[in-house]
Amino acid sequence: MGPCQYIHFVYNLKSDTIKLADFGRSCLKGSKSYNTEVWGVISYIDPKMLDREIPYKLNEKSGIYNLGVIFWELTSRSSPFNYEMRDNYVVMLEILSGKREKPISTSGF
Repeated sequence: MGPCQYIHFVYNLKSDTIKLADFGRSCLKGSKSYNTEVWGVISYIDPKMLDREIPYKLNEKSGIYNLGVIFWELTSRSSPFNYEMRDNYVVMLEILSGKREKPISTSGF
């Protein structure tokens, strides 16, 4: 991670809600300027963003994909694609070829 990349976590006691954000990719909704460069942790990135042949703009669906990966990680108690121990390029190629993590039966859900 480079400087000034933050994960922001907020828990609101009154509404019992949790908000999680990576402000490194944040922008105003409807903004005309956006970055198409891929950066971040490969296993959490929307797979459509990894394909450099097809231009893709991050959107709400990308955020839902990211959240799904976080939920998978929490329930499986594992890192997606064991990314800490592997080469990012290899993980990216697997994701681009359609590989996805499988649900973990021991998660209790």
